[in-house]
Amino acid sequence: MLFCLPYAGGSALTAYRSWARQLPDTIDLQPVELPGRGGRMREPVINRWESLLGDVLATMRRKAGGGPCALYGHSFGALLAFECARRLRRDGGPEVVELFVSGHRAPHLSPSVPPMHDLPRAEFIDRLRDYDATPEVVLQDAELMGLFEPILRADLTLSECYAFSDDGPLDCPIVVFGGRDDPHADLASLDAWDRHTTARCPVRVYPGGHFFIKQFESDIVKVVATELTASANGRRGG
Repeated sequence: MLFCLPYAGGSALTAYRSWARQLPDTIDLQPVELPGRGGRMREPVINRWESLLGDVLATMRRKAGGGPCALYGHSFGALLAFECARRLRRDGGPEVVELFVSGHRAPHLSPSVPPMHDLPRAEFIDRLRDYDATPEVVLQDAELMGLFEPILRADLTLSECYAFSDDGPLDCPIVVFGGRDDPHADLASLDAWDRHTTARCPVRVYPGGHFFIKQFESDIVKVVATELTASANGRRGG
């Protein structure tokens, strides 16, 4: 089972909809929708780590049914996936057999850009343009921004105010994806993920900025599928 977590402000169901058509039937794709968006739009957003982890982990435990799972997340979703993997280990499962992270520096490193979660609206919108993820038509629509801004600010508050605590490295492989020109996660900060696992930590770098995943989605999905298939075959062979 592959749990996929969204980037800041994103809907997991929307972000990973096309993955379902590309992954083999042997991989059970489970996008994890966070409160305040998609099918959970009417629920209040969460900007506290303990509350969000409790919500996400409850979903994972319910769907995994005690079986092994893998986690994938981009940007803020990568940080959330990392924290979920550590909490699942601490609480006795389900077992995380592989962690996929993209577009995020290793969690023990400080942010490389100034925070934006509490900026005035005009400056906040200008910074969103730098990410090249939110369509201009949305940024210029006051009504749409009224819906999305609280979600974005909540996720960015979690990401930018995150305080790393050392709980020892994970035992599962961590597969890292990054954009060569991403100002939020340079190559050194991607390589630094190897501190957080006793297993393999391959790093794949693609041309582009923070949202390189848009252009290279098919390749990323293939890597994920290959890794998970090899992992499953290894478990069966063992």
